[in-house]
Amino acid sequence: MGYTEISEYFKKEEKNGKFKIDEVYDRAYIKEHLLSIKNGGHDNPTALTYNQWNCGMTFICPLFEKIGDTNNYKYLGLNANYSGDVIHRRRNEGHRIVGTWVNGLFEYEDENIQKFKDYKRRYCNNINPRANGDIVDFMEEYDGNINAELSEFGFKLIGLYKKVDGINKSIAFVRRTERVSLVYSMVLNDEIMYIGKTIRGYMRPLSYLSNKVMQDVNNGIITALDSEQEVQVYAKTDGLVIEKDNLQIDIAEGYEHSLISKYRPAWNNHIR
Repeated sequence: MGYTEISEYFKKEEKNGKFKIDEVYDRAYIKEHLLSIKNGGHDNPTALTYNQWNCGMTFICPLFEKIGDTNNYKYLGLNANYSGDVIHRRRNEGHRIVGTWVNGLFEYEDENIQKFKDYKRRYCNNINPRANGDIVDFMEEYDGNINAELSEFGFKLIGLYKKVDGINKSIAFVRRTERVSLVYSMVLNDEIMYIGKTIRGYMRPLSYLSNKVMQDVNNGIITALDSEQEVQVYAKTDGLVIEKDNLQIDIAEGYEHSLISKYRPAWNNHIR
């Protein structure tokens, strides 16, 4: 899932003239297209380049060449006759050469590495999130598995609960202060453990370390972190309003209860 959807989409859009070989496109234009691909798996154009990779990539599908430190990308298409180094940039750590393309053929710099998953296993396990827990931008480098079922329902990963340097942390991939109606979920070892809703936005699902009222969720997260596991936090914001009789009707509560009935999450004891 992901590579096929993206590669087929761009082949089609290339034929339609929306992407032309050697033409330059900005990040916003490319991202708009990526967000329209069901099960695409990437909405970050840099993850689809020949010359700059990151730990958040789950597959290699090079289509563009990133132009320096700009937000512009040259479209080369699949299987381009590309030559040049692949750079892996890490904040506060400079960059590393992953490998080199020569006339469309790629070879890893480390001769012991044969596959990208092996590269990630060796070089991507030292992510160091900011300690303040407000907003972190290492989402591109996140190396965990994304829950497929929630992705099918339009949920996106918005953060993690994780032990960092021995301290339990709430790590945000979004701005906590953004107010929006949403349905959210906690996932542990790819199992849906909790589903909730809120009109307070991202602050609510990312604040359970200090939430003593919802003890099932609070205790579940802390127990997981004490076992050196992480709890993923997902949220759905789209498709929660329908129009009826010229009225905008919020269906978040019904959506939440339907998901709880379907999955019977262990930490939803107060509703079940």
